[in-house]
Amino acid sequence: MPELRWILLGLGVLFWIGLWWWETRRQHQASGSEHRRLPDRLVEPTFAPPPEPMPEPPPAEAPPEPASEPMIDPGDTIPVLTEALARIEPILGDTEIVRPEPRRIEPPEEKIITLRLAAPPLERFEGRQLVEALQGAGLHHGKFSIFHRTTAEGATVFSVASLVEPGTFDLERIDGRRFPGVTLFAVLPGPLDAAALVEEMIGAGKHLAEKLHGVLQDERGAALNVQRLSDLRADVAAWQARTQSAGPPPG
Repeated sequence: MPELRWILLGLGVLFWIGLWWWETRRQHQASGSEHRRLPDRLVEPTFAPPPEPMPEPPPAEAPPEPASEPMIDPGDTIPVLTEALARIEPILGDTEIVRPEPRRIEPPEEKIITLRLAAPPLERFEGRQLVEALQGAGLHHGKFSIFHRTTAEGATVFSVASLVEPGTFDLERIDGRRFPGVTLFAVLPGPLDAAALVEEMIGAGKHLAEKLHGVLQDERGAALNVQRLSDLRADVAAWQARTQSAGPPPG
């Protein structure tokens, strides 16, 4: 059966050709896979640093957009204008007059002028005679139960009090009482010019001293001689000059 042998021989040749083709293909696939494998150690590529860029000029600032003016309600116009005007400082023009603030004037200082009329040594003024002498000098019994000389308008020029505390005169019990003396005093400024007021009080003191045979003294009990009178007048004149330089009292 020669045909069968040729068929088997052909099949064997085909088998060996197929086996050879298969082995060749497998080797090619294995070689390709080796080429596709990554190396065990990667070498980092080196690159030259890029050149530094030149600094760019700063962009020009855009002009600010004008702020939109707020809408004002017509009903709020007056309060808004009032607030705005309150924040505006006044600017003086060439023709405006700056009025100085009024100078604060302090009230003049008070000064008390005192004279004493003492009874003669070892004597006393009798109550009724003292009252009559005071009334004869133009004084009248009044406020605080003492005697006062007043102006036609009723302002007190000077007053007279007893040297015995509390200094009052009880007219209902004045008879038979004895007084060592009286004090004449005035408070400046008074209803008269200071110098005129002092002269009026000195004149009244001299009149009482003559009527009662008393001794006119200063506030310390020294005899009111010519020198003490001169000192008293100079003291009052100096006080008056100070008060006049300070200005009149506020009205």
